[in-house]
Amino acid sequence: MFSKKFLLPAIFLFLAASSYALELHVTGTPEKNVQSSISGIVFIDMEKAFENHPMTARYREVLQNFAKGRKELLDKLSSDIKTNENKLSEIAVKINEAQNRNDQATIEEYAKQFDGVKKTIENLRSTVSETSKRTKTELAIMEEKQSLTVLKDIELVLKEVAKRHRADIVLDKQSILVGSQNNEDVTDEVITRLKGR
Repeated sequence: MFSKKFLLPAIFLFLAASSYALELHVTGTPEKNVQSSISGIVFIDMEKAFENHPMTARYREVLQNFAKGRKELLDKLSSDIKTNENKLSEIAVKINEAQNRNDQATIEEYAKQFDGVKKTIENLRSTVSETSKRTKTELAIMEEKQSLTVLKDIELVLKEVAKRHRADIVLDKQSILVGSQNNEDVTDEVITRLKGR
């Protein structure tokens, strides 16, 4: 048999279901009541609005210029590495020649130069690695910050447009699988209002 622990919740569940059935019979389907409280739904293609926002093009240019500047720096560092690797090869040849002559003083002098150039190459490679990592991080931060600025601006305009259309709900067109043809798409209106920003 049922214990009191299970019986009481079962009674409450039955009473709740009974009152719901009575409400359906007396007041009609709850879906109609929910829909009547909503003034309207409008759609926006956020991707299209983002792509057409004037700030998007300006921000992309800033990111491209930043990336271009860093690429030039990395190219210069790579060129310096090659130059020093060529020096290293030349010094190795001179050390070999000095060894053939058994010239210990010259060998020691070139060995010091060899170690110095080798260290320079290691430092340059380390700088290239650090700069590459830092550039990726900085670009990601800049892109995120700039994207948020654009999205906030779109949101401000979208709120005004939704209010004008007396819409309680704004949905992104990209996330709708099935929808009615009756709902308004305000994308072009938002894009028009964003011009000149």
